[in-house]
Amino acid sequence: MRLAALLVVLAFPAVASAAKVKVAVTEVKSVQGVQPGTATILSDIVVSEVARHGYDVISQSDISAMIGFEKQKKMLGCDETSCLAEIGGALGVDYLITGQVGQIGTRYRISLLVVDSRKARVTGRAANFCDQNEDALARAAEATVGQLITSIRAGESNQLAPPVAAGRSPATAPAPPSPARDASAGQATASLGGRHMTTGTWIALGTGGALVIGGTLAVVGARNKYDSLSARQGSQGYFDAYNSQHSGIRTQAIVGSVAVGAGVIAAGVGGWLYWRSDRGDVALIPTAGNGGAGLLAVGSF
Repeated sequence: MRLAALLVVLAFPAVASAAKVKVAVTEVKSVQGVQPGTATILSDIVVSEVARHGYDVISQSDISAMIGFEKQKKMLGCDETSCLAEIGGALGVDYLITGQVGQIGTRYRISLLVVDSRKARVTGRAANFCDQNEDALARAAEATVGQLITSIRAGESNQLAPPVAAGRSPATAPAPPSPARDASAGQATASLGGRHMTTGTWIALGTGGALVIGGTLAVVGARNKYDSLSARQGSQGYFDAYNSQHSGIRTQAIVGSVAVGAGVIAAGVGGWLYWRSDRGDVALIPTAGNGGAGLLAVGSF
């Protein structure tokens, strides 16, 4: 009886980041009819509400400590999306929330927007009117933050360090070369467990395994570098270190993930070629998925 069995014989630690999404919150600006002290308290309410929803929040005081007063004064004076995204990137956060509050007629209005610092675009806006009293204004601030959370969660799948690409099973691998073409090419063959190992099979399996291992190590290395850089937040020199290192870390993570995906596809092709041979029982195929990598044992027992 011919069976297909799955045996994980080697496991790597997951490299997908489990860290919280980081959000920077700048001061809510008072534009008309609201006391500066009230606007400051509203800023604290926004920070607390974002943190309550499970995000890692950087407040205005944290921003001051990280980039210094002069740089902060210059950078936070801009209102353009690209400028706000640059601030978020310099702080090492995924999103940046900013907003304003003011009086119009007999009511208060608070408005907030969230900027994706990686894509340099506004991903959500929310605003609410309320009665002209501070209790109603505080409740309006909480409601406005809740409306923004949906926009933030919609973009959470795109973190700085990409997770390992999900592996393809041999069944979904690209179509292998035809046996007739392999024979006409005069490829050398070897025997393993009774099946014939062609030169193409050896190359596909070897290349796939090397790419999976090398790509996994590259992503793990990028994750470690990013964690080390993040640990320096709040210390002197972090701003300059981030600007000089974050592009290289991101590139390493992306290249590693692509290598893992390519390795899985190559290994799948090799496994398919091996399975198509006439005799034998077991094929070992490197694979990755669900936050880890390993080997598949496929064949008849």
